[in-house]
Amino acid sequence: MRLSVSTVFLFSVLLLGMISYPSINFGDKITSDLNSSNYLISAFAEEDEDEKNSEDKIKNNEDETEDELDDETEDELDDETEDELDDETEDELDDETEDELDDETEDELDDETEDELDDETEDELDDEKDQEDGETEIEVEVKNDKAKVKIKLNDEEYRFVVNDDVSESAIIATIIDKTGLTEDEIRATWDFETEDETEDDEDSVKNELRLNEKIMKHENKAQENAEQIILQLQQKIDQLEQRLQDLLDKFETGEYFGTVTSADTMPDSYGISFNGLATSLDDDSIVSDVDGDIYLESITTGTDSFKLRITGGEILIGDTFYDFVFGKARLSSSDGNTSMIILGQVMDDQGNINTIRLTLDTATALTGEFGTAPVSFDIDSSRSKIAKQWGLDASGDFALLS
Repeated sequence: MRLSVSTVFLFSVLLLGMISYPSINFGDKITSDLNSSNYLISAFAEEDEDEKNSEDKIKNNEDETEDELDDETEDELDDETEDELDDETEDELDDETEDELDDETEDELDDETEDELDDETEDELDDEKDQEDGETEIEVEVKNDKAKVKIKLNDEEYRFVVNDDVSESAIIATIIDKTGLTEDEIRATWDFETEDETEDDEDSVKNELRLNEKIMKHENKAQENAEQIILQLQQKIDQLEQRLQDLLDKFETGEYFGTVTSADTMPDSYGISFNGLATSLDDDSIVSDVDGDIYLESITTGTDSFKLRITGGEILIGDTFYDFVFGKARLSSSDGNTSMIILGQVMDDQGNINTIRLTLDTATALTGEFGTAPVSFDIDSSRSKIAKQWGLDASGDFALLS
């Protein structure tokens, strides 16, 4: 049993008392003293127990305090952890929200930029289309005392002939009458070509270059025109007569040109230019001037024969234009003579499509140098015609273009 400081102190006081008073009869009062001792011991024991209880209470209080502190600390830690988690969660949410907003803003900006670019591109295309639609083209070619005039104005096209007076003033007056354009607008736009047969020899190189440029331009336009007509015919093929449907099908598959062996890897381009007279097949008293240009491309080139395809062309009879849609030609040479047979389809101003057949004859034999210089020929009137309309009697030149 542990003795506290208080108990030791009381024992010390008792002991000193006994020493200080020796005359006291302790025997008489032994019982009393024992009782007193028992009382003191009991008191000491109770005091010790009280101290122990106090210590236990203190300890318990300390434990309670420690528990409370632990609880408080735990609560504080929980609160802090919760706060930290809340803060982190809030930060993460803020970051995610900010990222989402940034992404959304970026997406919106991308969409807006893309839309703006699309709108700008569409506007540019519309502007280009408007410019193309609003573009005016005027082409005038004076040849054989006849002026052929072709005009593209907005979505309308004009094509006509001026016969009586081919001076610039007369041609301009006719254009004004048909289109409403002013003279300044016409002169600022037109491409005016004349045929000068009194050229000086010293300008022959320049004139040849100019002639080649003009031929090339006409060839390209004729080819574009033929391709456009074919496209238009294909779009309404079900409405065409069966004969033309069959021809278009054969043209598309290549069957139209027959069997081709040893095709030219680098095709040559040729041009035919002619003029003469056309006689009506219904009434031979009706005779009109005829002139034409036909453009061809070699399919196969042999020693004494060529096979060619027609890429485009135009024939003018009186005031009526005939455009080549497609066609083919065969050139052969024998016994010092050369002949060419042309077979194709032409369309007039009213959209009627007819077969054309031309037979060209020349006294020039086909040699390896053929085509390097223009070769003159005659059109055989007995074997040359536009079906059901005209018989043709003319002459012209056949030449290599490129």
